[in-house]
Amino acid sequence: MGAPVPGAKVEACPEPDLSLPPFVSPCAASAVRGRTMTDASGRYRLEDMPVGNYALTWTVGEGIWNLRIGACCRGMQPGDIFPVE
Repeated sequence: MGAPVPGAKVEACPEPDLSLPPFVSPCAASAVRGRTMTDASGRYRLEDMPVGNYALTWTVGEGIWNLRIGACCRGMQPGDIFPVE
C-alpha cells in the first residue's frame, strides 16, 4: 500500500465514462456522482451516496484521473471503508 495522499480529488459513480480525456474525471457525466477531497491524513468520506456498486476514481492536483472498477466498491453500504491503493 502506498503513502496517504492529502488533497486528492476523489469521485465515485456507478458507470464511469472511459471515453473521456485522461484529465477529465470518468464520473463527470454520471447522474449519480459522489465527490470529495482527501483530508490532511489522506482520508476521505463520500456522503449521501445510495447503496450500490461504484467505480472509484481519484487524481492529485490537475493530473490524470486514476480509476478502480470492480471488487473495491461492490455493494457499498453506509459506513463501508474502501482504501485507495
